[in-house]
Amino acid sequence: MSLNRAIAPPYTISRSFSLPKATRLLLKENFAAYTFDKVQQALVKVDVVYRAGRWHEETRGVSHFTSQMLEKGTREKSASQVAEWFDRFGAHVETSSGADYASVSLYSLTDKISNVLPLFMELLKAPSFPEDELELLKSIYLQNLQVNKEKNSYVAGQLIRKILFGENHPYGSSVEEQDLLSVDTSSIRSFYQQCYEPAYIFITGHMPESLMAQFLQEMSSTDKKNSDAIHQHDHSQRASENIYVRKEGSIQTSIRIGTRSINRAHQDYFAFLLANHLLGGF
Repeated sequence: MSLNRAIAPPYTISRSFSLPKATRLLLKENFAAYTFDKVQQALVKVDVVYRAGRWHEETRGVSHFTSQMLEKGTREKSASQVAEWFDRFGAHVETSSGADYASVSLYSLTDKISNVLPLFMELLKAPSFPEDELELLKSIYLQNLQVNKEKNSYVAGQLIRKILFGENHPYGSSVEEQDLLSVDTSSIRSFYQQCYEPAYIFITGHMPESLMAQFLQEMSSTDKKNSDAIHQHDHSQRASENIYVRKEGSIQTSIRIGTRSINRAHQDYFAFLLANHLLGGF
């Protein structure tokens, strides 16, 4: 019997699904680890999350550059030596910094995790923050900023956040060229000492139990200050405002419409987040 491709296959909607459960380990107050080893691929991903986003910074831009500088060398290895070591074993390190949190992620083949995890821990526990690497990162950031300001979508994104929260609020501010003058290795080291105490660790994939225990023990022992301090920011509601920016020579238009909604502490936040993804993700 030949297949009639003019007839569409029957369409069904899955009404239920189950997600595999992760194992939660409470290492100490305000610090938990989640392990998930039900992965078929021979890969391991380790995510270490810190309360070290823009919300916690006093110098604008320092949270971004502290995150970026973590992989730029340790007390024992230069940035190039760090990169070469991870490349040798097919591993990859990724850093990210946002409004509330910063994270550092390690991707590794399962049979190579014992080779790269010690250096990953060294990056997190003993970064060197070399001056020349910071100057290079600032130069790259400035070049990217100049390019982004020619993009309508970037300018529109800056404006909607500024209107909703105010330019001095961590959710409404942006790192501009003049802010780079205040970011130096001293401010980065100070921010690191204050905020880089792990809040969450996520381990996806199979890691030998002895190696995992060593890693979690090492990450839970810290002499840093409490990074969950309360920071005071202006939470007053902004007045409704319409802004139109004309950009000569542009052939595209970017439109942003927004309002404040519930935050992460609200009981319906995750249901709201899921509904938002179902409706398009924005």
